[in-house]
Amino acid sequence: MTHSIDRLHQWAEKNQIVLFRVLIVGAIALALVLRALHVTATPYRSPDERLYTSWAQQLVQGGLGAYAGIFQHYASDPAQWIYPSPTRAAHVLLFAGVMKLTGGTSEQAGAAVSFLMAIGSVAMVGWIGQRFFNRFVGVLAALFLATYVVELEFARRAWGESTATFLTLLSLATACRLAGAPHRLGSRVQFVLAGTACMLSKETAIFAHGLYAAWLMADRLAARDVRSAVSLVAGCVTSALGAFVVLTLLSGDPRLVFDGWSHVFGNGLGSNEWGALHASGPWYQFVELLWLLAPLTTLMAALGGLGAALLPPSATAFQGLVPGARSRARLLLLSSVAFIAACAFGPNLQYLRIMAPANPAYCLLAALGVRGLLVMSDNWGSGRAYVALLLALPLALGLGWVRDYGLYRDVVVSTGMQDMTARWVIEGARNRDARALARAQQALTVRPPMNAPASAPAAPSAAGAPPASGPR
Repeated sequence: MTHSIDRLHQWAEKNQIVLFRVLIVGAIALALVLRALHVTATPYRSPDERLYTSWAQQLVQGGLGAYAGIFQHYASDPAQWIYPSPTRAAHVLLFAGVMKLTGGTSEQAGAAVSFLMAIGSVAMVGWIGQRFFNRFVGVLAALFLATYVVELEFARRAWGESTATFLTLLSLATACRLAGAPHRLGSRVQFVLAGTACMLSKETAIFAHGLYAAWLMADRLAARDVRSAVSLVAGCVTSALGAFVVLTLLSGDPRLVFDGWSHVFGNGLGSNEWGALHASGPWYQFVELLWLLAPLTTLMAALGGLGAALLPPSATAFQGLVPGARSRARLLLLSSVAFIAACAFGPNLQYLRIMAPANPAYCLLAALGVRGLLVMSDNWGSGRAYVALLLALPLALGLGWVRDYGLYRDVVVSTGMQDMTARWVIEGARNRDARALARAQQALTVRPPMNAPASAPAAPSAAGAPPASGPR
């Protein structure tokens, strides 16, 4: 058996480029299929989705000049300040662009943006994995992201999460590139442009880019390269100025841009009554939620994070990776832990949407955890543990992903949830078996007529009912 595994290794090493391309295409195809299964099964749209749709419709009808009115209305109506700010221009402009191209004016145009961005993120995380770690990590990370429950939901909604996640991935890629070439002008320019794009997206994307910049500055200061650290600060200022100029051109008044940013940070993001009611709880509730959604992904991400935090660069787990992989793994750990902590400990922030920009980093950590487990097991029991683990890995991953999809279908899709708060998802999972039993009992006792008319949409559940005040 060991001899056969060695021959398999040799074949995979010889054909690694072709094999990587085939597997990445397979991951993208899997992402397409899973996201297409329930893409139109959204009978109830959240307040955020309806607001984005309204803005996109105004842009289609009035052109970019309509953005000034959007900013003015937002700034003048305090009731709007708990909702998204028009400073999230990237998603709205893409939303309006799809409306222009397709002629559609519904929330489904925004969902199309999310769908495309979600597929792009799977491809991008695969590229980042193979470019800055190795091809095996790239394929696994793409598969983890393709099957992640949260990403399946984002891809069919008109929220801006998929757009923010893709733009954050661009920032992550430029940060990893800049870490390897801190004095290269092209890498600096790319990081600045990615930062501008994040500044034009959701506030969570801005937070992610800021984390990457802080990590790069700490790395340069540790190397006593003060000049590069100062240039990073200048780059962040340039990104902010670039986004400010774009938003000023759209709004026609720089004061409206400041108002948009200040209101969303001062009056939104968990400060409203709705968030206190649905997105609050003990800190461990959010960690429980991550485990509930994808236990295998969570376990492997924890393993990858422990390796990045505790193992030296020369450790077996980092052998065979691109130079500097351990440092980049620590960046992934920083991003994941920072967002988990923000959701777990922040006031009324236990939304899975808050963590969206960190999902790719989380999946990359999981891929590193799987690889580390395989590499370390190669030295156990004269290779027997390695062979057993290698044979069991595809089955374990496949069964785990099937289980995750079943939870998504039964808990998120079937209930018509308008958001993914910790409380809603956890309660939905706990009542999952009870709902299945109730449906089975109803099927046994109710006999519909032979020519029954098409049934009307079911009334929304507590999780799916339109809230009085929408989340961020």
